Amino acid sequence: MTGLNHHAVGLELPRAALVRPVLEQHGIDAETVVATPGGRPPSSLTHRSGIQDGAVSTDRGAAVLLVGLVCAEARLHTSWDSVGPVSVVRRPARRLLDSTGLTPVRLARMTAPEL
Repeated sequence: MTGLNHHAVGLELPRAALVRPVLEQHGIDAETVVATPGGRPPSSLTHRSGIQDGAVSTDRGAAVLLVGLVCAEARLHTSWDSVGPVSVVRRPARRLLDSTGLTPVRLARMTAPEL
């Protein structure tokens, strides 16, 4: 949906007042979680050469795992469980954003009863 970047929304969630304390209870720093997609700190995807020129450089085991995750995400995004609800909600959500002061980030965080 135009104006809604789920990656940006996701990067803010670890810092949220309800999420940060839960992470801290388990010894996880919210800023570390936010930094990880950018390759900081090193992960199994970036422990060697990391991301270079848009390609991931890693060992075979991590590459096999990564390909499996990419395929699983593709199956999820193209399944009826995803495509159906998105198709039904897209137009009313766009109208809601266009006709109210609601922001895309607030919309993304709404629960079903709030919506």
